Amino acid sequence: MEAEWCEQLREAAKASRPLRLVGGGTRTFLCAGEAGQPLQLAGHSGIVDYQPTERVLIARAGTGIETLEAVLAGEGQC
Repeated sequence: MEAEWCEQLREAAKASRPLRLVGGGTRTFLCAGEAGQPLQLAGHSGIVDYQPTERVLIARAGTGIETLEAVLAGEGQC
């Protein structure tokens, strides 16, 4: 998967072609009309780091909002 993304990035850079990052597709209305070839990142999901006391959460691009909300709720956060 990551090798495919790297190749897509190289090709887009070589052709000076913009890419549009797409995760779960839940907020596509926010970028309606934006140019760029979609780069699908939905398979790149999961929480990388979460420190509740510091209120820091690092997640991969394809991580669903439901996952984030559930983890945060477990610590009384939102």
